[in-house]
Amino acid sequence: MEAMQACNLATGYSDVIILLERPRAKTYDIAFEKFVQNSDTLRAVDELIRFATKGTRSIYTVTVLDAFSFQEIRESTVNNKECHKLLGKILRVKKPRVVIRCHRDKYQDPWMRRFEVQGEGYRLWRSEISIDDNHTTVVFQSFHPSCAIHNTDCRPEYRALLIHHFVAAFGELQGRGQLPTCAEDLRLLCLRKGERRTKPTLSLYLAARYIRHLFSERYDELDKAIPIEIADSTPEEAMKDCSHAFSAMYQCFSNLSKGECSPGSLAIAKIMNFYWKDFFKQEPLFRQIAWLLRMKGCQQQEWITPKPNTLKLDGSIILLSIEERLERLTIREADLPEGGLTRKRAELLKKTGEKTREAEGHLRQAPVTELAESMRIAEVLQYYGPFWQSGTNSLDGNMVNVVFHHGYLNELERLLQGLLITTPEGDLVPRIL
Repeated sequence: MEAMQACNLATGYSDVIILLERPRAKTYDIAFEKFVQNSDTLRAVDELIRFATKGTRSIYTVTVLDAFSFQEIRESTVNNKECHKLLGKILRVKKPRVVIRCHRDKYQDPWMRRFEVQGEGYRLWRSEISIDDNHTTVVFQSFHPSCAIHNTDCRPEYRALLIHHFVAAFGELQGRGQLPTCAEDLRLLCLRKGERRTKPTLSLYLAARYIRHLFSERYDELDKAIPIEIADSTPEEAMKDCSHAFSAMYQCFSNLSKGECSPGSLAIAKIMNFYWKDFFKQEPLFRQIAWLLRMKGCQQQEWITPKPNTLKLDGSIILLSIEERLERLTIREADLPEGGLTRKRAELLKKTGEKTREAEGHLRQAPVTELAESMRIAEVLQYYGPFWQSGTNSLDGNMVNVVFHHGYLNELERLLQGLLITTPEGDLVPRIL
């Protein structure tokens, strides 16, 4: 079955040939289409081809060859020379116009050594070689797609650079085989040393700070100032930091939705793949924010913004400290029910709990057309959430606790009221039923 799938990959058109090195596959005894989808490498190659040709070509219409085809033991090197001889025979028969070489191993067959082109440092090298007396092939030396696949979440620059390599290679068919200037910036990013990991080990609040960091700094300068978690902070300080981190994150999303910040495609890709999709799956707005990130990621003008973004803070809650808020949220003695602060606090906790659940329910079913209002609600929930969930606030005893929750309730009621519409009968009903 492995030989059959190798033949399937080799039956595409001959104008462009992609040379791989042992693309991983879980099983071979399946239909060819499913075989491609089950292999991370082949699926990535298919996506790259479709992107580079604007959907006019795919892996099913391009010849893809394994430099070690029909080698029974994948780790063996005994039959390498025979594999490379077979590869040479196929190339002489197909006579491609363009070859994209996605591996760097030396060939043990003397004839195949003409395809060995410099390509260190993720640089795309172009070379013209002669297959026979009457045919010249352009060889592009790239790098293996598995590098981009294994680091797609934490280092999206690998995939971005590979996209440009494939665009240049397919562009050669129309005489446009040059790379844009931004490709060099991507290549230099790929050369940077740094931990390549599938997922970070972070607290949820620190992940929110990293998202804000990606919005506010140049992508290629992120390592100059990395958010850290202070271990010896007091409970009040920890809750305040958590509140500010989450509300700031949501305001960044709000600014992105309104076009007030453009962090670049790489930053948005990392926000989406490295943080949002795994750390925030339980967020009521998870689906809507994911849609926003995908849409805005495609609309970015550049991979990396030319200068740091200046986030426009519109005077919302993240600008106010807890102490400043408490000064604004004073209540009169006459507002307190009989029984004093303890009873007032219990009533407020119950009512804010009801309104919190109502707000979360709205967010889960809110359409993307109401994303701006929804993110404002999410910002309020995230700012007050840690304090409400703790049930106590030791800043100034029960009085502070009552005032704080009273302000939380007022903001929730105001925002939820704005989501109501009046029916012809004069009744107020939610816009989403």
